[in-house]
Amino acid sequence: MVERIVIILVCASIVVTGLLILVAWDYDDPPIRATPGEVADLAPGTEVLVEGWLVDGAGSGENAFSILHLEGEDGETVRLFIIFPVTDLVQGDRLRVIGKVALYRGEVEVVVSSPEHIEVLPDGARVHEGALGSLVERPWLFEGSEVTIQVEVATWPMEDLDGDTLWCIVTVPDGDGDVTAFAQLGPDISEGIFEPGTRLDLRVMVRYDPSSGFVYLEVLGLA
Repeated sequence: MVERIVIILVCASIVVTGLLILVAWDYDDPPIRATPGEVADLAPGTEVLVEGWLVDGAGSGENAFSILHLEGEDGETVRLFIIFPVTDLVQGDRLRVIGKVALYRGEVEVVVSSPEHIEVLPDGARVHEGALGSLVERPWLFEGSEVTIQVEVATWPMEDLDGDTLWCIVTVPDGDGDVTAFAQLGPDISEGIFEPGTRLDLRVMVRYDPSSGFVYLEVLGLA
């Protein structure tokens, strides 16, 4: 009888130890790294680590939760369902988030359950080099950032209605003219270098109004 009890206790101890090992192994299993576009290929419940740029602003804490969208370098986006209010993130922040893949009304999302699972990466939206096409198509990634960019001048500088600011149109070098942007010349910028057909390497500040969609480049100087 005593031997049977000892055997049962030993077996129980082995089972408990095995379960503890499995729990510890499962706990230490790192999340799967994925781009926003790859999240849709993962099964619901999968813990995932995603990096990208914040498409929306998160400046209101009126709701008990936040719904945001993260965009990857390929332009693909994924929805973030954050179960707590977020107020300190701005459009264009580069984020690293950890959450679980879920489906809500047929749409894939990443559920983020803790503020510790949202990290604003040091570079944020401060991209130092860019292409005109990227600036025009996704200005929220660059808004307020100083960018080095190569352009070709398309028009002579012209004064605005107030007569105190010069504007010209720039395009992609050797392009077909489909991608253009307005460039605002600062007071210390020589308008003589902005001759149509001239290729320039510029330092610009990207300005973007999300309410109107208007994008322009504030020229700071030559790169």
